[in-house]
Amino acid sequence: METPPELQVDADRPVLAAETALWAANKFWKQGGGFRPYPSDLMGGADQPECLRGFTRWEIERASEFLVCLGLIEKPRRGQRAARAPTGIRGDAPRDNPAP
Repeated sequence: METPPELQVDADRPVLAAETALWAANKFWKQGGGFRPYPSDLMGGADQPECLRGFTRWEIERASEFLVCLGLIEKPRRGQRAARAPTGIRGDAPRDNPAP
């Protein structure tokens, strides 16, 4: 049985979501936020970066979990803010999303 077109996902989309989520969190930190937020925590708020608007909350939540698995970010413990951005992590804009 073939997957309906509306349920098919481009293979690059999860990677683009992860790149964009990491970039958005790093940008928040570099602009003086004092900490790097967990990317999915940026969704839906007044300070949601423009670059995340093309993604659903579910996509950014999965992307955040993927970044945790890669060791690029830490999942904050309950009641704790995300950790400071580690050195060596670049905050460049994802290749398909221009900087807001």
